[in-house]
Amino acid sequence: MKNIDTLIEQFRHKDERAFEKLYYLYSRNTHIFINNIVRNKDLADELVQDTFLKAWQNAHKFTPDKGRFFTWILNIARNASIDLLRSKAHKQSQKTTDVDARYDLGCTRDHEKSTNANYVSRFLPRLSASRCEVIDLLFLQEYTHKEAAEYLNIPLGTLKHRSREGLSDLRQLMHV
Repeated sequence: MKNIDTLIEQFRHKDERAFEKLYYLYSRNTHIFINNIVRNKDLADELVQDTFLKAWQNAHKFTPDKGRFFTWILNIARNASIDLLRSKAHKQSQKTTDVDARYDLGCTRDHEKSTNANYVSRFLPRLSASRCEVIDLLFLQEYTHKEAAEYLNIPLGTLKHRSREGLSDLRQLMHV
């Protein structure tokens, strides 16, 4: 344990060898932790690098009296992961990446969900454009009501009204 404390102290004083050793010791577990949040190996790879870069840049802020080094690293990793998931660029890239997959049975992980989406999507063109767009965002692209309202630049109440009306129209079209 004393050896780790020495490494951490050297790290705090910008010793590159200490950084390499700590990276070797903690990067794998940090990667697992991040991947559990973002669920994407490539993003997790990038976020591990970002995490350790932020730790290096802020090494002087770590104080052993306030907690363990690994906990500090995981807090940096958690914040970076959540920031990425909340970013508009990430959300937009997820939406554009998933557009083709949600209509293609061969590209989805959950066959039943995909089948339902394909079935429902056949009826969407029969809805008004505004209702179709809302149903697509909420149920096929899995936006929250708030995200969909912001994306469409309409009041939340209007979005909910279009959603209710669109679902009602779909039920009639599908004879459910």
